Amino acid sequence: MTAPALRRTRPSLRAIPGLRSGLAETAVRYGWVFMLSVIGLMLFFGVIYARVFLDKSAFDIADFQSEIATQQQLNQQLHLQVSELEAPGRVFGVATELGLIHPDQPPIVVNAIAVGQQSGQQREQVK
Repeated sequence: MTAPALRRTRPSLRAIPGLRSGLAETAVRYGWVFMLSVIGLMLFFGVIYARVFLDKSAFDIADFQSEIATQQQLNQQLHLQVSELEAPGRVFGVATELGLIHPDQPPIVVNAIAVGQQSGQQREQVK
Protein backbone atom coordinates (compact mmCIF):
# COMPACT_ATOMS: atom_id res chain seq x y z
CA MET A 1 0.00 0.00 0.00
CA THR A 2 0.95 3.48 -0.44
CA ALA A 3 1.41 6.02 2.13
CA PRO A 4 -1.21 8.64 2.41
CA ALA A 5 -0.33 11.89 0.58
CA LEU A 6 0.98 14.67 2.65
CA ARG A 7 -1.13 17.65 2.54
CA ARG A 8 0.63 20.91 2.27
CA THR A 9 -1.10 23.77 3.82
CA ARG A 10 -1.06 26.93 1.81
CA PRO A 11 -2.05 30.24 3.08
CA SER A 12 -5.39 31.14 1.70
CA LEU A 13 -5.50 33.83 -0.96
CA ARG A 14 -7.87 36.64 -0.49
CA ALA A 15 -8.82 39.63 -2.67
CA ILE A 16 -8.30 43.12 -1.36
CA PRO A 17 -11.11 45.39 -2.59
CA GLY A 18 -9.99 48.52 -4.55
CA LEU A 19 -6.56 47.11 -5.39
CA ARG A 20 -6.06 46.46 -9.08
CA SER A 21 -3.03 45.07 -10.72
CA GLY A 22 -1.79 45.09 -14.32
CA LEU A 23 -0.69 47.61 -16.88
CA ALA A 24 -4.18 48.29 -18.24
CA GLU A 25 -5.55 49.20 -14.85
CA THR A 26 -2.53 51.47 -14.19
CA ALA A 27 -3.01 53.22 -17.53
CA VAL A 28 -6.66 53.85 -16.77
CA ARG A 29 -5.86 55.08 -13.30
CA TYR A 30 -3.16 57.53 -14.46
CA GLY A 31 -4.62 58.39 -17.88
CA TRP A 32 -5.79 61.81 -16.75
CA VAL A 33 -2.25 62.64 -15.62
CA PHE A 34 -0.94 61.71 -19.07
CA MET A 35 -3.62 63.80 -20.81
CA LEU A 36 -2.91 66.81 -18.60
CA SER A 37 0.80 66.45 -19.35
CA VAL A 38 0.15 66.35 -23.11
CA ILE A 39 -2.13 69.39 -22.91
CA GLY A 40 0.46 71.25 -20.80
CA LEU A 41 3.21 70.51 -23.31
CA MET A 42 1.01 71.63 -26.19
CA LEU A 43 0.27 74.91 -24.41
CA PHE A 44 3.96 75.42 -23.60
CA PHE A 45 5.09 74.91 -27.19
CA GLY A 46 2.15 76.98 -28.47
CA VAL A 47 3.24 79.94 -26.35
CA ILE A 48 6.84 79.53 -27.55
CA TYR A 49 5.68 79.43 -31.19
CA ALA A 50 3.56 82.56 -30.69
CA ARG A 51 6.53 84.42 -29.18
CA VAL A 52 8.83 83.38 -32.03
CA PHE A 53 6.24 84.45 -34.60
CA LEU A 54 5.79 87.85 -32.93
CA ASP A 55 9.55 88.36 -32.68
CA LYS A 56 9.95 87.50 -36.36
CA SER A 57 7.31 90.10 -37.21
CA ALA A 58 9.17 92.67 -35.11
CA PHE A 59 12.39 91.97 -37.02
CA ASP A 60 10.54 92.31 -40.33
CA ILE A 61 9.11 95.66 -39.23
CA ALA A 62 12.58 96.88 -38.22
CA ASP A 63 13.95 95.85 -41.63
CA PHE A 64 11.13 97.70 -43.41
CA GLN A 65 11.73 100.82 -41.32
CA SER A 66 15.42 100.86 -42.20
CA GLU A 67 14.56 100.37 -45.88
CA ILE A 68 12.06 103.25 -45.68
CA ALA A 69 14.73 105.50 -44.13
CA THR A 70 17.15 104.60 -46.94
CA GLN A 71 14.56 105.34 -49.63
CA GLN A 72 13.65 108.67 -48.00
CA GLN A 73 17.30 109.69 -47.99
CA LEU A 74 17.62 108.72 -51.67
CA ASN A 75 14.45 110.69 -52.45
CA GLN A 76 15.88 113.80 -50.75
CA GLN A 77 19.12 113.46 -52.73
CA LEU A 78 17.17 113.19 -55.98
CA HIS A 79 15.10 116.29 -55.12
CA LEU A 80 18.33 118.17 -54.43
CA GLN A 81 19.80 117.00 -57.74
CA VAL A 82 16.66 118.10 -59.65
CA SER A 83 16.72 121.53 -58.02
CA GLU A 84 20.41 121.93 -58.92
CA LEU A 85 19.75 120.96 -62.53
CA GLU A 86 16.78 123.33 -62.79
CA ALA A 87 18.68 126.34 -61.38
CA PRO A 88 18.39 129.32 -63.77
CA GLY A 89 22.11 130.15 -63.52
CA ARG A 90 23.08 126.65 -64.59
CA VAL A 91 20.56 126.60 -67.45
CA PHE A 92 21.85 130.00 -68.68
CA GLY A 93 25.46 128.79 -68.58
CA VAL A 94 24.70 125.59 -70.50
CA ALA A 95 22.63 127.52 -73.07
CA THR A 96 25.48 129.98 -73.63
CA GLU A 97 27.95 127.12 -74.12
CA LEU A 98 25.64 125.62 -76.73
CA GLY A 99 25.46 128.93 -78.61
CA LEU A 100 21.97 129.90 -77.59
CA ILE A 101 22.01 133.66 -76.97
CA HIS A 102 19.42 136.40 -76.67
CA PRO A 103 19.07 138.15 -80.02
CA ASP A 104 19.33 141.93 -80.25
CA GLN A 105 16.34 142.13 -82.57
CA PRO A 106 13.28 139.90 -82.49
CA PRO A 107 13.36 137.19 -85.16
CA ILE A 108 11.44 137.56 -88.39
CA VAL A 109 9.18 134.64 -89.10
CA VAL A 110 8.41 133.99 -92.74
CA ASN A 111 5.41 131.91 -93.74
CA ALA A 112 6.62 129.59 -96.50
CA ILE A 113 3.14 129.04 -97.92
CA ALA A 114 2.47 132.75 -98.25
CA VAL A 115 5.87 133.29 -99.86
CA GLY A 116 5.12 130.56 -102.42
CA GLN A 117 1.77 132.14 -103.36
CA GLN A 118 3.31 135.57 -103.78
CA SER A 119 6.02 134.30 -106.06
CA GLY A 120 3.38 132.48 -108.11
CA GLN A 121 1.34 135.67 -108.46
CA GLN A 122 4.43 137.60 -109.52
CA ARG A 123 5.10 135.02 -112.23
CA GLU A 124 1.61 135.45 -113.60
CA GLN A 125 2.03 139.21 -113.77
CA VAL A 126 5.32 138.87 -115.58
CA LYS A 127 3.77 136.74 -118.33
